[in-house]
Amino acid sequence: MRKIFCSRGLSTFNTACTWLRKSCNEAIRAGEMVFCFPPVIGYSFLYSELANALNNYSFYGFEFIEDDESIEKYKQIINEINSHGDDICLFGYSAGGSLAFRTAALLEKTGSKISTIIRYSVLILKNPLKTPSKV
Repeated sequence: MRKIFCSRGLSTFNTACTWLRKSCNEAIRAGEMVFCFPPVIGYSFLYSELANALNNYSFYGFEFIEDDESIEKYKQIINEINSHGDDICLFGYSAGGSLAFRTAALLEKTGSKISTIIRYSVLILKNPLKTPSKV
């Protein structure tokens, strides 16, 4: 399994897509399923433009599942969609990277094939935060 990390400031969506397209083209076969885990806001709608920009892959976006068994539920959904047992890619932006890794561990325990995990994390500070002298 390949693990790809990006934690540098990619300031625009186009820059991020270019980086991700290069990473995907190097690591993922065309047509491979990419399962996208939500960032801290919990919604996958932000992946719609990314899926359109990288249209030679099958994208599936998860919403955050607020449940003690969320990782198990993600695993079950992936196994239902990937009923043939093909290699898959797990992608997580921000907190979704952690969900992707935890789900990958559970999937691998049950024999699923994960070709790649991509964790995309960006911190852009145009104006550094100032800490108050008295809290």
